Amino acid sequence: MVDVFVSYSSQDRERVKPLVDELQRAGWSVWWDRAINAGTAFDREIETALDEARCVVVAWSKTAVESEWVRTEAHEGLERGLLVPVSLDEVRPPLAFRRLHTIALDGDGPGLDSGLDMLKRAIAALAPQRDDVEDGLIKGRDAYQRHDWEAAYNLLARCDGRHTLKPDDLEKLSWAAYWTARYDDTLTMLERAEAGYRSLGDARGIARTGLHQARLHSERRNFAVAAGIFGRVVELLATTPECAEHGLMACNLAQSQMGGGDLTAAKESAERARDIGRRVGDHNAEAMGLLWLGRTYLLQGRIAEGIALQDAATAAATSGELDPYFSGYIYCAVINACRDRADWHRAVEWTERADRWSERESVGFFPGVCRVHRAEILRFRGALRDAERDVLRGCELLTAASPMHSAQGFRELAEIRFRLGDLAGAEAACRQVAQLGLEPQPVLARLRLARGDAKGALASLERALADRSAWHLGNHVHLLPSKVSVALAAGDKAAAEAALSELETLAKQLASPAAAAAAACARGEVELSAGRTGEAIAQLRSSISQWIEEQAPYEAALAQCLLASALEREEDFEAAKLELELALSSFEKLGAELDARRAKERLANCPQGLDARRPGGRAAPGDQPHPVR
Repeated sequence: MVDVFVSYSSQDRERVKPLVDELQRAGWSVWWDRAINAGTAFDREIETALDEARCVVVAWSKTAVESEWVRTEAHEGLERGLLVPVSLDEVRPPLAFRRLHTIALDGDGPGLDSGLDMLKRAIAALAPQRDDVEDGLIKGRDAYQRHDWEAAYNLLARCDGRHTLKPDDLEKLSWAAYWTARYDDTLTMLERAEAGYRSLGDARGIARTGLHQARLHSERRNFAVAAGIFGRVVELLATTPECAEHGLMACNLAQSQMGGGDLTAAKESAERARDIGRRVGDHNAEAMGLLWLGRTYLLQGRIAEGIALQDAATAAATSGELDPYFSGYIYCAVINACRDRADWHRAVEWTERADRWSERESVGFFPGVCRVHRAEILRFRGALRDAERDVLRGCELLTAASPMHSAQGFRELAEIRFRLGDLAGAEAACRQVAQLGLEPQPVLARLRLARGDAKGALASLERALADRSAWHLGNHVHLLPSKVSVALAAGDKAAAEAALSELETLAKQLASPAAAAAAACARGEVELSAGRTGEAIAQLRSSISQWIEEQAPYEAALAQCLLASALEREEDFEAAKLELELALSSFEKLGAELDARRAKERLANCPQGLDARRPGGRAAPGDQPHPVR
């Protein structure tokens, strides 16, 4: 809400600015800036400002009297009895406004009779100055509506220190705290808001703040507290007429049931959330229901249907009709689902869209998790140092906001550091993953293989793949390629074949190019191990083409190293050298120091043409593939 709305011709902007500055120095809030987007949004902003203004000042000038905009705004002020006309030129106002006294600002009289003093007295009669708390509340609420989270937090917190806020203002303060990474304050304000709603008998307010508390406590691994709060909400809503909070409660339930492996119950809860949202007209509940319904379909192997439902949920998030929290949550969940399908191209599209949403909504981050997903995409595209920077920031945020998810961040950090050749850093990150209760795979297996423990690496991967729970199945497409490599290194060809078969089946089900590329590479590796070099070369070339198409330079370079080994087996040493040179160039650009060093060593030992063949037609040392995926 603003105190004074100033209507003027845009050509008079420089003449009006000193007037606005003087009114603001006097303590009034002023709407006057027409430097906003044209079109419908412009119309809405003007209408909102006019509706909320306590006083309308029209600045008549030679250009203003000809402006339909100014006439319309002045008429609105006149109709509401809030109009204070001033003149910038010696000009007669339009006929409809001549009965009102117009204050001349084209020249000042002496002392208190100056035009500016007369204007201030006229405004004060319509918009008397508020006390500090009331003014702070109005400005804090306005900042909240504009998503200026830092200003909203500071203003509302200052008022809270001098005056007990109402529960709806405490709820606003909790969200402002959340979006400015003040997580302890978030919970404190939610608890106080819930208590306030309880004193008012507002069942919906109690349920809404309780559900958000339950989500935050769950993310912090306070599962007993989360369950207790959620149980209270369930009991309360059992005797409350159907409302949006019933739908949001069903979403929480769907998530819990999915984590427990009961996909049938999760599907029913998600459908209930969607249907309640539609019946009561709550877009948040409807979109979250679509999100979780899509997730159950994906886990059931109904990929196309699941993607369509999650696309519908994300379209709602894009539209601006959802609260920022639910928009951010949906973006994050959809990008995570893309990651679980190795659908990196789609993940990039949604990440770019999420970035635009984040900028529009003044949300600098969606605590931690989205930064981790962004880092995964940067790593996949080969920007390893940028990915390391983003994931470190994500881990920092997640440690404070959601320790439950911070293990994902450290697992990604381990992956990035392994590619950079920082094995000690990768191992340290793996330790943090394990401390947080998650298997640090597949990086840990690669580290063990690098230390020469192939059998231990294989055993650790088999344990990770044995976990068939909903939250871990999505990682299998990333574990199986490593299992093929590790099993071959351990001499367990049966295990490699079994992992390959599962990977190929999964790639067909997921229908993602990256999964198909990984399966082709693994097939080429198995064929190479079996001595079927012709088939290995065909599969590896196919894999390289797909990786290049997917803009995955590190994976393409690893496949080129394998292809070089197959070509050496065929005694095509010039072609093998070319593949190694291409791989080396990629590794050096990426900063993958260890892989680059290995590629250089192989090039140094690479046979040079037909004269370098060894007796028996076998290639010289250097024909063994170095990468493990």
